[in-house]
Amino acid sequence: MRILILISILFLVSCVSKKKYADALEQNKVLTEEKTALEEVLNKLAMENDSVKHENDLLDSLIRMEREKNVASNSKKESAKPKAKKSSLNKTDEADKKALFIYNFTSYVSWPKFNSDKFLIGVVGNTGVKGMLEAYTKGKSFAKSPIEVQPYKAGANYQMIFVSAAGANDFAKIKKENAGKATLLITENTLFNKIGAHIGFYVDGDKVNFQVNKDGIEKSGMHVSSKLVHFSNN
Repeated sequence: MRILILISILFLVSCVSKKKYADALEQNKVLTEEKTALEEVLNKLAMENDSVKHENDLLDSLIRMEREKNVASNSKKESAKPKAKKSSLNKTDEADKKALFIYNFTSYVSWPKFNSDKFLIGVVGNTGVKGMLEAYTKGKSFAKSPIEVQPYKAGANYQMIFVSAAGANDFAKIKKENAGKATLLITENTLFNKIGAHIGFYVDGDKVNFQVNKDGIEKSGMHVSSKLVHFSNN
């Protein structure tokens, strides 16, 4: 009788041990899968951060090169941006002119696949251009869809994004967030055209001018009028 009880106890202990072992194996499998998934996410984030850092470094390099050219010789022809007179505009007038240009770009750029109940313009950074642009677009529409100006939010489907000087450090990230979309990227520095922007403003005395990156616009799925390209070169 004692032997049977002992055998029964040993059998139960064995079953419990096997169950604990199986549970431990399953838990270890789950932890391993979670660890692998986490490593993949971290690797992806690291790659994205490296890409953004690379573009920021490239922009810094372009800016340094432009400054060196200016110091070396004012007579040298600049390729980074047009030779311009020092701005004589106050901030309000400059913001007003830029806002009017941005609104008018909708007449010279087309979005062939546009199909939305709103035409969205995102503004990056604290800038007076936003208020002026809201005034110019109030009650206006594009392809029968009302135009709406709003602070930039990642994930929204914008047709145009204006990256102000105050938001310039976020350009590389914003470009990546909108990769593959028909989104017109506008900045306040023509240097950004070299790393993916489509239109860059510059001030020449009492005038606000701009440069158009025609190839970049068309590669992003939009069309640009030859009139706008011609106007930007004059």
